[in-house]
Amino acid sequence: MQHIWHIKVRKVGQADCEIADIRLDQRRAPVQGEAIAAVVNREKVHVKIVSFNTSQPGSTATHTILADELDDGNPPGHREATEKDFE
Repeated sequence: MQHIWHIKVRKVGQADCEIADIRLDQRRAPVQGEAIAAVVNREKVHVKIVSFNTSQPGSTATHTILADELDDGNPPGHREATEKDFE
């Protein structure tokens, strides 16, 4: 059975969800409350699954996942320093 994950992420400080990555053939179904990494507009963010819906037409399971970005205690727009910052 093939699994397809459609991930929608609500970033910190935003009311609406953004489409994140679509993943194919994940081995297991998502778990509510699970923390995962997702890509939103080419930016990797850590998110927590708050709800999901699964449909199973035929041999393909499609998971529509709603997730909230994890704050990690950092202010909005915070990013980690990279080597380029010290050149």
